[in-house]
Amino acid sequence: MRLNKIDILYLSIIGIALLVFISIVFSDSELEIIAGSYYIHRQSEAYSEILPGIPNDFDSLSIYDYVKTVIYPTVEQYKTDDKFILVKQKVNEEMYKSHLIWNLELFFSNKESKQIADSLIANDPFFIKVFSNSVNYYIIDVEENVIHGPFKKNEFKLKKND
Repeated sequence: MRLNKIDILYLSIIGIALLVFISIVFSDSELEIIAGSYYIHRQSEAYSEILPGIPNDFDSLSIYDYVKTVIYPTVEQYKTDDKFILVKQKVNEEMYKSHLIWNLELFFSNKESKQIADSLIANDPFFIKVFSNSVNYYIIDVEENVIHGPFKKNEFKLKKND
């Protein structure tokens, strides 16, 4: 799918509005760049997330791909170096779903966002895997901008050693 100039302008405006919104909403929370363009947002003890920077190639990234790059609602631990971020995520289905809907509402109506979220959670292999465990593990390749996971603990240990 190729985007025309109006689509790119529209997405740029949304990106700027999102950054302004993030700076206002997160003013009472902690936001820290941890590696590459990835940052951690700690809103409370129960809610923290790892987010990628605003994507600059919207031709190759859809909203469906983007929502799979945010690790939330609770990042329990992470370790990082210049190449990788290792993440342990505690899954809270209710919080996850509400955050997924919030992300989708940037592009769809509230009703559509709820329907899309329900469909993704029920049918998408990524989300099915996320909700099949109470704890998930991820490996983020910072240089390639790729997230591997979610993994169960034993899968994570094997993949980490590769």
